[in-house]
Amino acid sequence: MNMKLLMRIICSIYLLLVIYYSYIQIKWGEYLNLFISLLAIIIFILPLIINKFYKIKEYIKLIYYFFLLLAFILGILFRFYYTTLYFDLFVHFLFGFLLTIIIKDYTKLPNGKHIFIIISLVMFVGLCWEFLEFFSDLLINTDHQRFASGSTDTMTDLLMALTGSIFYLSSQLFVHKIKQ
Repeated sequence: MNMKLLMRIICSIYLLLVIYYSYIQIKWGEYLNLFISLLAIIIFILPLIINKFYKIKEYIKLIYYFFLLLAFILGILFRFYYTTLYFDLFVHFLFGFLLTIIIKDYTKLPNGKHIFIIISLVMFVGLCWEFLEFFSDLLINTDHQRFASGSTDTMTDLLMALTGSIFYLSSQLFVHKIKQ
């Protein structure tokens, strides 16, 4: 299966599920939850907007949409964050892993410095995400800290992103050593 077809399938599933979720929220009178659907659409079109100004590689779009399908559709719409043990930790690990792939591909840094910079960028983006969770809890009464205290959940999420990043970088180092 080629990458464009796979991306079309993932994007179609994503949009159909967002539309279905919106319909259910309207049917149940949960109009505040329509904000989640609006956010899902904005997040979906973000690469299309960025691509107008800066060319995004196809495989990075595929990674992005796959991650959205996993984190947003399964996690939020199908409630895996609430029903599947360790799903949140897996998503944060995968986030660190995939973001490291993207950053490594787009940055051409000297070998000695790139690991520190990549990990710093992953942690910065992870921290920004944690701020979004915090403000979401505060402003629209979500519950991102449902299983642990706020600081425990935040630190665990950041630790999993760091672990995903280090895992990818270590695997690349291992592959590089084998090739030599």
